[in-house]
Amino acid sequence: MQTKWIATETLAFYEAYFSNFIEGTEFAVREAEEIIFEGKIPNARPADAHDVLGTYQIVASTQEMQKPPKNAHDFLKLSKQRHATIMAKRPEKLAGEFKLEGNRAGSTLFVVPELVEGTLKKGFELYQSLDAPFHRAVFMMFLVAEVHPFADGIAIPFIFA
Repeated sequence: MQTKWIATETLAFYEAYFSNFIEGTEFAVREAEEIIFEGKIPNARPADAHDVLGTYQIVASTQEMQKPPKNAHDFLKLSKQRHATIMAKRPEKLAGEFKLEGNRAGSTLFVVPELVEGTLKKGFELYQSLDAPFHRAVFMMFLVAEVHPFADGIAIPFIFA
């Protein structure tokens, strides 16, 4: 049992660290360890630290990760709830609400705000048609990353099959 927890804790740390890192929230590994495992929130960057901590808390929670949505409505609701948890210290980023303006990363334009809900719903239908758990997990991460439904924040953790 202890080994399972260590594996979950380690994988959750990697997810929290790297998913935030690619979004521009960069901490030294030791700093991230202190934030996550010791609760040390740096005075200079408390919102960034809470992004990392919120991601970790979701992904490390077996109970949270075992809540697959039953339908598209549940999927949208769960997406917003997880985003609100991760971005709780950034109300200016509309934590838990879909984006109101278009966003981009470099030359990549993401789905326009008016099409976010419909695209996620249609994507969820496609997700439900997949049988293999790995395919379902990869598709869901792809969907959320490509739609980029929020103004800011990481692709919401959806590691369910």
